[in-house]
Amino acid sequence: MVKPSEFDSFAIYASSVSGEDISLSIDVNVWIDRKQGCDLDFGISIPPTSESGIMTIYVPYRFSRKQIIDLSYMLHDRYIYRAIFNENKMIRDALIAPGGSDNSSDNNFAICSLSLSSLVLKRHSQGGSLLQFRFNDNDQITPKYYRFRLPIPPLDLSIASVGDLREVIVGPIIPFRTFAFIEFNQLRGLPEDIGHDLICSQSKIAKVKLALVADAEWTVESWMTPYKVRQLETQGWGNYQEKLLPIGHSWFQRKPRYTVYQWEEAQSSSIFEFCLSRKVISIKTILFYLFVLVGVDLITNALVSCAQTLSPILIDLASKCIQGVW
Repeated sequence: MVKPSEFDSFAIYASSVSGEDISLSIDVNVWIDRKQGCDLDFGISIPPTSESGIMTIYVPYRFSRKQIIDLSYMLHDRYIYRAIFNENKMIRDALIAPGGSDNSSDNNFAICSLSLSSLVLKRHSQGGSLLQFRFNDNDQITPKYYRFRLPIPPLDLSIASVGDLREVIVGPIIPFRTFAFIEFNQLRGLPEDIGHDLICSQSKIAKVKLALVADAEWTVESWMTPYKVRQLETQGWGNYQEKLLPIGHSWFQRKPRYTVYQWEEAQSSSIFEFCLSRKVISIKTILFYLFVLVGVDLITNALVSCAQTLSPILIDLASKCIQGVW
């Protein structure tokens, strides 16, 4: 079970035995699904270093090791590879450990298995989780690429403002929305010891690419304009993310249901902010309008009853007034 903490930033940094500078490239995929939960895919590219090193990832919530999914083996499917990297795959077969040969290198990097990299998951004393694994144990020639999936806390969808409530009153649709932030290496959002280790590490994030994948029913807004928006392709993704995308021949006959929003940041500390909103007719909406109709009916009946009761009195009073005038 995912358990949030008081912190809100991820930290990603690496350290090498040689102490040399390490420039990392990060790919992040955020998969939004309100029924089955949301996922976060990390792709980390590590350049060659003269010595072995340790990659550290601080995650601002707690989860179990069994919730970590190693995606490296999927990258050997040429359709999945093309869908993720938007380029054709050089046909290789073997997964490698950090100390293995570079025979599975694809387009100048080696796909490494997280499960073969001395993976360690620890709980941080102040909240959150600490994920660590080794890289470049023996092979210091080829850049390494790791890809894995983590769960993320469920979205908190609610009626967020007075304006939303007004929309409920004037129309039969409830607008639900949530604000989400994905932050990397923000010191104010990290435990103090993690922030210290981040500053003292020899690494920096040269580039962060983030892709948000959401059902077409969602409206996505961001303070930073996506550099690309597209419909999710039909080929490859069904096997990569099974719980979100229907698999089978019928899926290829339908119009794509998912939209991809892409951002790119060329700096070590990054903040991605976006607002997800959707308008639905729910049971609560139906009950609300049923309550309004019943209330209007009761008020109408009360007014009619009051008029029927008062009308003889008012007629009699009017008659006496007229007689008094004459």
